[in-house]
Amino acid sequence: MNSVVLWLPQGVASYPTETRADARVSGLGLNEVMPAAFILRPAGSSDYLFMHFHDAVQVSVDGQLRDVPADTFFIWAPGAVHHFGHAGKSWRHSWIHCAGDALATGIADSGLPLGQPVTLPDASLADRYLRSIHAEIQAHAEPDTVILTRFFEICMSELRRVVNQGHEEARVPERILAVARYIEGNLAQPMTLAALAGRANLSVSQFSVEFKRHFGTSPMDYVLSQRLQQATYFLRDHNLSISEVARRVGFKTLSTFHASLKSIMA
Repeated sequence: MNSVVLWLPQGVASYPTETRADARVSGLGLNEVMPAAFILRPAGSSDYLFMHFHDAVQVSVDGQLRDVPADTFFIWAPGAVHHFGHAGKSWRHSWIHCAGDALATGIADSGLPLGQPVTLPDASLADRYLRSIHAEIQAHAEPDTVILTRFFEICMSELRRVVNQGHEEARVPERILAVARYIEGNLAQPMTLAALAGRANLSVSQFSVEFKRHFGTSPMDYVLSQRLQQATYFLRDHNLSISEVARRVGFKTLSTFHASLKSIMA
């Protein structure tokens, strides 16, 4: 089968392909649960396929099925054989079908191995970029291909660091990753440092230190950056007033929203 989206269960989106030079997405799935079976596409697909296996599976590499561990990442080129899965148990994966001249150039420049396994020392590396791309697509009827291209470029840069420099960042603990996901999904809700620390079952000081160690910023600065990032998306929608944008991303007053915007533009 040579279709772009083999299954389309709840939570998986399919998007039309445009003729643009930037990166574009034609299909995406996040943490998709698959049955105990193999997928085989002898002719591959007409675009690139990025895939993160959350569970241990078998994947055809250089014509031979190989066992690969959980948190393994692959990039397949257009026309490459897709053969992966597990015969004995269900398994999970996240994936993006994508194309575009800028994407192809970025992959070539990155030197990332095509059709070869890349073991991720930190599962959140691929997860956070897939979710960012998904958020951009879900938020807009016409996703910004320049923004999508930048997400892909940064993701490939981090993957290249894993491959070429043996990057060994400490794995983000699930309780910290869960808080980050909560922040990203609930920007309109009030958030305090104490409440976020409580979600991680840590004291405020322990949570602050651990969060900054893994995300490079304090928890509340992360909240602010996510709110402003989402606000920039909403501001492109001329059907929304500035006050509505501020409300949607969790700012109580317009003055606070304006001050925060000015701080990042200064």
